[in-house]
Amino acid sequence: MTSPITKVIQLAFIVNNLEAGIEHYRQIFGLTTWEVYTIAPPSLKNLRYHGMPGEFSMRQAIALSEDGMQYELIEPLTGPSIYHDFLKLHGEDLHHIACEYTGNFDEAISHFSQIGIVPIMQGNWGEIRFAYMNTEKKIGTCIEIWDIPNDYELPLPEKIIR
Repeated sequence: MTSPITKVIQLAFIVNNLEAGIEHYRQIFGLTTWEVYTIAPPSLKNLRYHGMPGEFSMRQAIALSEDGMQYELIEPLTGPSIYHDFLKLHGEDLHHIACEYTGNFDEAISHFSQIGIVPIMQGNWGEIRFAYMNTEKKIGTCIEIWDIPNDYELPLPEKIIR
């Protein structure tokens, strides 16, 4: 069985404080421009946490490196969520990698499910569907996959930190 994963497109870190995290990772990776969003209901919907209905929110900062790698910082707000779980177990650290994949979103989830890897958290942010696959014990981190409609444009960030 061939994996649908084609490449890593994002490195995501959990932080206790988004602004402090931005300064920390700016020094490490040299990323100068961060777009900040608060992601919460009602735009965050259809949420599942360990297979059950969920409700959570977070603050997020996104930066792009010159080679196109996306860096994401997540500050959990409300929960429960896998972000809160991670902070309790590991503290601030690399939480997940997001990957491109062949086929469609449902086929990628089906592929993982067939090899015993199920989503541990999933939902929609606006029109974007996302799923975090339970791969931490197999590869040391979680894999996230997205389904972004071709014509979709992200909302404007609430602020840009330079």
